[in-house]
Amino acid sequence: RLGTLGRSYEMWMDIDPHLLIFTMLPVLLLGDAMTIDTAVAKRVSSQCLWLAGPGVLISSFATAAFLYFYIQWDFRLCLAVGAILAATDPVAVVGLLKELGASPVLTVQIQGESLLNDGTAMVLFHVAYTMLKGDDYDAKAIFVLLFYMVVGSWFLGIFIGAIFSSWICSAGNRLERHSSMIQISLTLCCAYGSFVFAEGVIGISGVLSTVAAGLVLADTIWPKIVSKEAMHEVWHTIEYLGNTVIFFLAGALSGKVMVTIDFGDYLHLLLLYVVLMAIRGAVLFLSRPVLKWLSPDRAPIRSAEATVMTWGGLRGAVGLALAIRVSS
Repeated sequence: RLGTLGRSYEMWMDIDPHLLIFTMLPVLLLGDAMTIDTAVAKRVSSQCLWLAGPGVLISSFATAAFLYFYIQWDFRLCLAVGAILAATDPVAVVGLLKELGASPVLTVQIQGESLLNDGTAMVLFHVAYTMLKGDDYDAKAIFVLLFYMVVGSWFLGIFIGAIFSSWICSAGNRLERHSSMIQISLTLCCAYGSFVFAEGVIGISGVLSTVAAGLVLADTIWPKIVSKEAMHEVWHTIEYLGNTVIFFLAGALSGKVMVTIDFGDYLHLLLLYVVLMAIRGAVLFLSRPVLKWLSPDRAPIRSAEATVMTWGGLRGAVGLALAIRVSS
């Protein structure tokens, strides 16, 4: 009834999740990873790994257990949904913390956890979703698959990041007017190259590979960047456009579903939201002794910081893409 606009809307509603993953995720991931403060990230890396590893697994299985007993789905489907809901994307929260001048440590803890837990969630989703489709895994097979995907993706990303880092640094001639454009183009190539090669060619985690490549760039290229302002502006624009598309799709797809479900389902969703926040809060607050032990200077995580991290666990591109994949 809306003509061309209506047909365009229908096409967006039928978007292939792989298209969303392969076009949006690489630049969103590298844009975040490449601008992280690596000096602070090295200090809190163990904490981020704890939250993105065991923390995501505990949250996913706790969510799956709740869904299994409450809605009585197949546990493999519950685990797939738990993995989807474990991936956080606190882009708005990180931006707000930077504007307010919040502690860099807290900001990097939230940002670093988000970057790493996307990879963990996607690997766990892959295992659960594959089992849901009929493939069987024993404990040994699951461990080998997880090790292969996580370790292989990480080292591949470091390797690709190192190649592009040397390439970008070699293009750092400030007297050559094309240097800035070349460097920006190479960062884009690094984003898509690391993701597509890992996810599409080898079959391991493109998310972890791109994050690893981005962290290598963040640690090495900035002193050699000809125009830091241009680099930041271009990547801010790309991230803005990517997040705009992601949240438009999230709103449109949610709106399409919400007009067809029963009123009781709204109550189920509200209860699920409360349970998710309670699980995330419990994981963070119960992890405070571990996080203190993992801190280089044994600095405790205050209750206020744990509360901000709990509320900062928003969901974004990865969860949306995986949800579309299940629905399709």
